[in-house]
Amino acid sequence: MSLRAFHPNEPSDLYKGCAWYRNIQRAPLYRHYLDIVAITPTGEFAYFCTVWFDDVTRADAFEPVGIEPAQQQRGLSKAVMCEGLR
Repeated sequence: MSLRAFHPNEPSDLYKGCAWYRNIQRAPLYRHYLDIVAITPTGEFAYFCTVWFDDVTRADAFEPVGIEPAQQQRGLSKAVMCEGLR
């Protein structure tokens, strides 16, 4: 599977080559609980996104986002983004 989902509590050896994501985690608005994933019934990651929320402006953004190509057209993007908006 080409898609990876990240979480700050995972062992650091899982992030080789992912220094960019460690930098994201240091950003002032980053909140680990707004990393959202959709998991297949077999336990594989199907979709992920990070939601950025600004308490002052009450604006949000979804970035980065990714979906496993085989999981497209199943409504996962909509479901995960709706969860992020909630």
